[in-house]
Amino acid sequence: MFPGPSVTAAADVVDYSRNQGFGIYHAVGSCAMAPDGDAVVDADLRVCEVLGLRVVDASVLPFHASGHPAASVMALAWLAAERLMAG
Repeated sequence: MFPGPSVTAAADVVDYSRNQGFGIYHAVGSCAMAPDGDAVVDADLRVCEVLGLRVVDASVLPFHASGHPAASVMALAWLAAERLMAG
């Protein structure tokens, strides 16, 4: 069990959590969509400077919404399908 029995002060537990803890659920933003040159994908979900490659998952969302990302990802998939079907 971490951080271990030698840690007894609440402040030490908080320090351990801040230094060692991380979130693994519902990650977003690793391939963020943005209008500027710093974006990984454009508004049509195309990977910048890579022909024929699109990203359609939560990684293109530029920030995490206050709720579960499922609805945002479904809307994104719908948008992607429409754009792909349109050519």
